[in-house]
Amino acid sequence: MIDCAVTPELEVGADIRVSAIASFRIYGKAGVEFSTKRWEIEGRFASAENLPGNPALHLTEAIDSPLYRVGVGLELNGVNGVGLAVRYNGAFGQTVKQNAVSASLKVSFQLTRGRRPRRDLMRTKYAYLAAMLAAACVAGVPAAGLAAQNKTDKVAPAARPADAAAKPQLPGGASALSETHGDWTVNCQVTGTNKVCSLSHQQFNKQSGQRLLAIELTTKTGQDAAGTLALPFGLALANGISFEIDDKKLDGTLQFNTCQAVGCLVPVTFDANITPLLQNGTTLKVNATAADTTQPISFTISLNGFGSALARTADLSAD
Repeated sequence: MIDCAVTPELEVGADIRVSAIASFRIYGKAGVEFSTKRWEIEGRFASAENLPGNPALHLTEAIDSPLYRVGVGLELNGVNGVGLAVRYNGAFGQTVKQNAVSASLKVSFQLTRGRRPRRDLMRTKYAYLAAMLAAACVAGVPAAGLAAQNKTDKVAPAARPADAAAKPQLPGGASALSETHGDWTVNCQVTGTNKVCSLSHQQFNKQSGQRLLAIELTTKTGQDAAGTLALPFGLALANGISFEIDDKKLDGTLQFNTCQAVGCLVPVTFDANITPLLQNGTTLKVNATAADTTQPISFTISLNGFGSALARTADLSAD
């Protein structure tokens, strides 16, 4: 999806001369912004931050559209390049309410070979400077920028450091990305100089909302993948698990590594011989054994979207 924004705007103003040495300009403007942009925020539970298979929480919220923008300003220009400007800008939408007031003071200096003594020029300049500072204080506007914003305001990003170009990048300069590919999700996050991308699949109990299983994989080439499978408690850990792809049993048994709050974890690796089967398959079946009944139990993972998710993860992981 391509993010874009269009803001048609109309501004009306007038320049008024109040004396031979001073003038001011007053203006007002109004516009409306139409946007398809979205805010995306990624988070994790702090208590499970270092646990394998801990999935990220991705929150996506569309920016208000339409967003109505208004602004007014007053610019006072005095003699010898001394000037004062006061501005108000607001933005209002369904969830956004932004009010910003700023003031700026301009004093320009130049060498002049005129008939007037330099001391008189400096004296005049300082007199206008003092007068305009007094006017700003009377108006209740400090001679420095200030803004009143609530929690829904869009704050301008800070200047990027000089070495920002060397840091890993995501499309559009984003620091986090989440995409859905069928029944799989691709997540990428840039933290400092590190970029971590993965593809994952999760299943939840429809009644309780409790997670039943999760698998998270990483890949650099798109030809193989490795990661962690999280299964629910109550399994015979000593028996391990085995895989089937569309009723084709894979050789070997994988052992559980540990059990943590997210479930019982199994490290998994799919080499270049197994990955094509996953890309072209329909389901991945996980075979295990129930601890209380010693009966076989199976979990079925949909492979819908696995191929495109794997390729996308490899593409995003590339430096």
